[in-house]
Amino acid sequence: MGKNNLELYNLAKSYLGQGGRTFRNFCGLPSSAAWCAAFVSYIFSKGGDASLFYGGKKVVYVPSAENWLFANCANIPIYLAMPMDVVTFDWNLNGTPDHIGFIRGRKSDTEVLTIEGNTSGGIVANRVRPAKYISGCFRTQFAPSSSWSASKPLVIDGQFGYSSIACLQKALGVKVDAILGKQTVKALQKRAGVAQDGSWGTKTSKAVQKMIGATADGWFGENSVKALQKWINKQNEVKPKPQTRWGKANAWAIKIAKDDRYKYVRYTDDQYTHECCICHPRGYAFGWNCIGFAWAIWRHGAGLPNRCNCEVINNSQADKLIRMKASEALAFVKERTGLNDVSVFRTAKYFPVENLKQGDIILFFDGLEYYHTAYYMGNGKIADARSNRGIVANVALDRDMIADIKCVIRYTGK
Repeated sequence: MGKNNLELYNLAKSYLGQGGRTFRNFCGLPSSAAWCAAFVSYIFSKGGDASLFYGGKKVVYVPSAENWLFANCANIPIYLAMPMDVVTFDWNLNGTPDHIGFIRGRKSDTEVLTIEGNTSGGIVANRVRPAKYISGCFRTQFAPSSSWSASKPLVIDGQFGYSSIACLQKALGVKVDAILGKQTVKALQKRAGVAQDGSWGTKTSKAVQKMIGATADGWFGENSVKALQKWINKQNEVKPKPQTRWGKANAWAIKIAKDDRYKYVRYTDDQYTHECCICHPRGYAFGWNCIGFAWAIWRHGAGLPNRCNCEVINNSQADKLIRMKASEALAFVKERTGLNDVSVFRTAKYFPVENLKQGDIILFFDGLEYYHTAYYMGNGKIADARSNRGIVANVALDRDMIADIKCVIRYTGK
């Protein structure tokens, strides 16, 4: 990629008022030949961007130049034109272009400003041209001439600059380079449901206008650009990822842990040791406990249909679980939880933390007996309830606890 469009424009301006000798000689034309296409070829070549126009070859016949432009560049609405977009004219409106030059800007919705060769008596000159004679307006692959960003929402100003192009490309999922090229227009046409030819004509404008909620009149002007910018911003909104089952469970556990009503209350009797204070008729009056809390997270946080409003696996049963045969342990957990989609992992040494998965229920054994249950939140963190700490969430597994992970119960369903 060579010079940007403003550098090319300054180069073209430096030839204002000059006749055609330089440009005819460049293309080997006789003194009587028209040289508007030779001027365009010369500017791209002199500017170090020869390959951006006609594949780097010299061209003197306007219809040939236009055919190449249609095949290789995006044909865009006049309102979106930038300085040094290549423009072709059909003075007779017969479908065959007669003249070629560069866009300088827009004077109005019906007139464009140009810089052309072989005009105004055979010189390089600035002109004002009626839009009705324009056969095509083409964006070549010159470099952006100003900074741009695709990471920020667009200002809805109706001006389709480099950031608007980049954000459009991001929304369409194509290469983000701030160049409104043929592939970008094709991607937009695909999204709008029209033929993907890279030519943004009236049909494409109407389809895009319909897609973005603008008046579908085929004139892609300021109001349509504003509507397109709004559409782009909506497409590029960072949408939060759908929360997973265990993400919801974690959030629920954290919320409960912050609620003073659910702090652990220690009783002299063992009547409610394993109950769920959400489900139990007595509510939260008796507080939490480690076993009840873990199964409650599964039921109320993750939405699993497990039993948690009764003794699921009490202390003595948990102690026996580590010593059961594998088949017996699995059958026991399925029966006690009321779930079929569960797995039980046991080890005589310890279960590696890196093998834990979010949502696992951990049973801790100190080598002699079971002593605690916790819910694994992921990233080395657990949620549990302890008589001396109340309900805790997002607390890190300490070294001693890691060494005592001897049994893990995992939900394997969807």
